[in-house]
Amino acid sequence: DDYRYFPEPDILPFTISDETIEELKAELPEMPAERRKRYVEELGIPAYDAEILTDTVEMSDFFEQAVAAGADPKLVSNWLMGEVSAYLNKQQVGIEDTTLTPKALAEMIALIQDETISSKIAKRVFTELTKAQVDDVKALVEEKGWAQLSDPKKLLPIITEVLDNNEQSVEDFKNGKDRAKGFLVGQVMKQTRGQANPGVVNKLLNQELNKR
Repeated sequence: DDYRYFPEPDILPFTISDETIEELKAELPEMPAERRKRYVEELGIPAYDAEILTDTVEMSDFFEQAVAAGADPKLVSNWLMGEVSAYLNKQQVGIEDTTLTPKALAEMIALIQDETISSKIAKRVFTELTKAQVDDVKALVEEKGWAQLSDPKKLLPIITEVLDNNEQSVEDFKNGKDRAKGFLVGQVMKQTRGQANPGVVNKLLNQELNKR
């Protein structure tokens, strides 16, 4: 009583070659699990992050395009998992519904890496990228005057003024109170509205404090 299946005499046999099968497989879109595996093994992304990045096609494609634009995969992941996700949750929108583009995020990350902007300033830049589509992030930074101040010739007069106006902190530092240096760094950052390069400021402060 079992069902029996046998060829239909009026229909010609249809054969698919192994080569055709492989070609069709190659044309199939990459599945989320495959992407997650690739992100972890090839790009060094933590498994949890890879899970979130592949939660939607739009987020995953955004990540891919930002990396393709030259951005460091881990830094792209950090931004998408942090500031970007916080913004999306607050606005209750998907990344495809924002003015942020993969190219703009990649450009901003590059400016952080070459120390044109600080991480603090990057948050201001990010806010601008969510207000309107920006085609040239570097031009935006220059227009806003947000470029990080790293030139010793411009920083030295500011540092000298801060030291002259805070003699007690200078004395405290010389007496071994490390907090005093943190205060002085803070004063320089305040004078430059947060745009001074902290690394350069620390180096110059050490240099000037040793002279006193």
